[in-house]
Amino acid sequence: MSRQNQQDTGMPWHLWGCMAIAFLIPFVKKFVPGFIVLLSVYVIVYAIKRKRFHIPKFTTPHVILFGIFLLHLAGLLWSDHREEGLNEIGIKLSYAVFPMIAWLMPPLRNKQTNSILLSFLYGSLAFIPLAIGYGIYRSIIHHDIAWLTYQQLGIYLHPTYAATYMAFALLILWQSEMNGEKPMRNTTLAYVSGIVILIFISMLASKAGFIAALMVIGFGGYYTFRKRKVWRDVVLHVTGAILVLGISAAVSPGSITRVGAAIEDLEEKNNVANESTFVHVEAKSSTALRLVSWTAAGKIILEQPMGAGTGDTQFAINEKYLEADEQYAASKNLNAHNQFLQAGCEHGWLGMVLLISLMTIFFLFAIKIKNLLMIAFITLCGMNFLFESFLEVQAGIVFFCFLVMLFAKQDHS
Repeated sequence: MSRQNQQDTGMPWHLWGCMAIAFLIPFVKKFVPGFIVLLSVYVIVYAIKRKRFHIPKFTTPHVILFGIFLLHLAGLLWSDHREEGLNEIGIKLSYAVFPMIAWLMPPLRNKQTNSILLSFLYGSLAFIPLAIGYGIYRSIIHHDIAWLTYQQLGIYLHPTYAATYMAFALLILWQSEMNGEKPMRNTTLAYVSGIVILIFISMLASKAGFIAALMVIGFGGYYTFRKRKVWRDVVLHVTGAILVLGISAAVSPGSITRVGAAIEDLEEKNNVANESTFVHVEAKSSTALRLVSWTAAGKIILEQPMGAGTGDTQFAINEKYLEADEQYAASKNLNAHNQFLQAGCEHGWLGMVLLISLMTIFFLFAIKIKNLLMIAFITLCGMNFLFESFLEVQAGIVFFCFLVMLFAKQDHS
């Protein structure tokens, strides 16, 4: 097909590249870097041949992302662990690559952006039977149903990331169906797909995932009312979604176990606080370990306002664990489990300010243009940032930076 025909059909090569990346983010993460490289090469060649940049109208997020990447490069100057620092730079390349793509790639029309978002939805749906099928296979082999829940079910994805993908995919499906776009070609199939997504989120048994699902149900209810202005439709959709999520969570052994463990952690903490004689109990559950990691990260930020530096952060956090006699946390090399605190540990107050500024500016712009998916995306990420160092692994940083690039690059006029 010629370039002219590509343009006429509305499917230029950079759009194909974005759709491929969106589809593969939840599905086959090993292939994602390769497609990012291909897209980068294409937009560079395209810009050289056309001799022009395509600076987005909403460019602030890209500038901040690149600024965060520069902080990582600067952090290498005082790093005591250069090899770990270089590995970290490799993981954080998304901070630089996606802003570069945004400045070189032609603007994305609303229809093109929707096509990319639907590709993400289809990739998320494709991941579900793969994960469940593989989980059933491993359950049979190992004679253990635990392979059908939590981290084992996510295969190569941490359940929090997988659940976040699914929650955002559910909202894409919900909004598209309410707009009459028929993303599944059939309304019944769309409802079935939504039910499957909710059940899968329950099976993942991520506490942050449940919160994400409830947030998306709230956003979906709001959008249903905005489009149809009928409270009965809102109540039916929201109540139905909550019932599916609640019932599937109730029958999922992983969900029951993790919620029960979280309650026990809080009760144990209160009991220890009420004891006249303090006895140190080493944290081992996810909820208790988060309290330990947050405390350690907070001490580093107060002691090192410029941050520990690129490659040194985990070593600094582990030192705080050992000082607090948290041997288990140190042995597991647990990060801050909060992206804002993680940014502060790595690059001090400046790192925290840049990240908070990015989130705030993006959120306010999304409200200004009344883009529900943008609002939901940044809200979901903000919630996850409170419980996970979301941008410290490829699964989180590619998802975040790609969608920031996508929404900021979209032609909102």
